[in-house]
Amino acid sequence: DEFRDYREEFREFRDEFRDYREEFREFRDEFRDYREEFREFSGDTRKEFNFLLRRYGEISEKLTEILETLREESRETREELRKAIEMLANAIEKIDKKIEDRTSE
Repeated sequence: DEFRDYREEFREFRDEFRDYREEFREFRDEFRDYREEFREFSGDTRKEFNFLLRRYGEISEKLTEILETLREESRETREELRKAIEMLANAIEKIDKKIEDRTSE
């Protein structure tokens, strides 16, 4: 009698474990779906970062070109300014010399 009770109890446990097994199967399938979603997300993210790195490289290259152009233009402007000041100084010296020559006459 007692043995029958145990058998019945074990049957109930077996059925319960069957339910758990089925539930775990469902979880496993659900995790497979998530795994696939994560793979897709990872691939998309990798593509986006590669795109950003390429764009960063292009932008960095353009900024370097602009900086070099500005440096060259700045150097040329300084050189032209130096020449203009030199010409102005020479013109002032000539005018000053002419004024001296006229006043000494």
